[in-house]
Amino acid sequence: MTYDAKAVANELLDCTDQIGDLTNFRLQKFVFLAHGWFLAITGRPLLDEMVEAWRHGPVISSLYHHFKEYLDGPIQRYAVEYDPDEHDFFTPGIPRQDQLTHDVIDKVCEVYGNYSNSQLYDFVHEPKGPWAAVFDNRIKNLQIPNETIRDYFTGWARDHGRNR
Repeated sequence: MTYDAKAVANELLDCTDQIGDLTNFRLQKFVFLAHGWFLAITGRPLLDEMVEAWRHGPVISSLYHHFKEYLDGPIQRYAVEYDPDEHDFFTPGIPRQDQLTHDVIDKVCEVYGNYSNSQLYDFVHEPKGPWAAVFDNRIKNLQIPNETIRDYFTGWARDHGRNR
C-alpha cells in the first residue's frame, strides 16, 4: 500500500524527540529517506506521489507547499486533508497495523536523526545518487523514477551492511 506524503510526514512529526524539530527542508529529506528505504526493502513505493529533483534536493511537491508557511522554522502542526464526503478535515496517518512501514520510519529516524542539515544535504546530493541522476537546473519539476531511488538505496544498504 502506498501513502499520501502527508501521512508519512505526520509519522515523522511524531519522531521529533529522536530527530529534532522538523523544518520543511528536514521533513523533505526524511520523507525521501523513508521512501528510499521502503523501496529498497519491499521493492514497492511508500509514497503515492513522485519525488522531484529540485535545486536543494529531492522534494515532494505537495508536502513542500503544505508546509511552506513555516519557511525555515520548525513545523508546528500536523498535515491535514479535507474529506469532501464528511465535509471536514482529518489528519492522515499510517495505520498501526502496518508494522513494516512504522518500522522503516522508526529506523530512518534512528539512523539519520542526528544528521545536521548539511549532512542531510550532502547525503541527498551524493554525486551517484538519484537526485544527481536527474537534476537539471534548466528544467523544473523533474521526477526521480522510483526505480532509480530503489536501485540507489538497495546498493547503499548492500554497501553499508544495512540489508541484513
